[in-house]
Amino acid sequence: MKNKTVTPTQVWLFVILTSLVFLILGSHIASRMGLFIGLFVAVTFHTLIFIWGEGLILKRFKLKPMKGRDPWGLNEKRDQWLRNSNFGSLPGLWILDEELPTAFSFEAPWKKPTIAFSSGLLKNFTKQEIEAVLAHQMCHLQTRQNLKSTVSLMIANTLSRMCHHLDYLWIPSLVFEKKQKPFLFLMSPLIYFLVELSQSQRDQMAADLNAAHLVESRELLGQVLWKLEGWALTHPMDVPAATSQLFIVNPERIRQKNTLLQFHPPLQKRLEKLVGYFPI
Repeated sequence: MKNKTVTPTQVWLFVILTSLVFLILGSHIASRMGLFIGLFVAVTFHTLIFIWGEGLILKRFKLKPMKGRDPWGLNEKRDQWLRNSNFGSLPGLWILDEELPTAFSFEAPWKKPTIAFSSGLLKNFTKQEIEAVLAHQMCHLQTRQNLKSTVSLMIANTLSRMCHHLDYLWIPSLVFEKKQKPFLFLMSPLIYFLVELSQSQRDQMAADLNAAHLVESRELLGQVLWKLEGWALTHPMDVPAATSQLFIVNPERIRQKNTLLQFHPPLQKRLEKLVGYFPI
């Protein structure tokens, strides 16, 4: 696995280049006034992506740092794998207050990578199984450590958050008991496209194989994915749109009716690729 960590220089180059594009387009369309319009659009665009969009991902979840209470030895295991493999930055380990056994990972170029384990996972899974989840999330992070993935993910989350607010103000949703989401429905194809740019289903299955290599057992990881999927089917979790792909398996499952917002490969396809057969 090659180290493809996004550097601050890359982010600033992206900000500068896109700002220049907005300024040039504004000047071309409306001369001097267009420069001010282009500057306003550039500032708004980058604020929405790098500040507002990120907030939807992490602020939605109640996370506590895993400090001084690590009976699973995850910090030690993480450090061992980082020494022996070419991963990027040292990810911080967090605990998510959630009964559903699950885990997710997230990284922004200006922050330390995050790997979060739900309290339900730590309570119901064995130490060996939790280590397999850690390995998977470290490999999951590795497939997203490039500028294209970062920007695509931020734009997708910004769009989904805007749709969430517009759907909340949708008059029929205020009148009728059943909530409607017309704006999210209309933007779903674009959100799906952006998420696929960030991390395709092929990338997710590559993370499966890399994690199995790390724990030296395809069967162990396959069993973990099978158990996590079963929990998600019976105890689905409510997560913001365009964030489910950050998790090891789709935590929404049947709760999410929009198939364009279900980003994980089918579990059958993952297991057949990983261990060669389905079910386990």
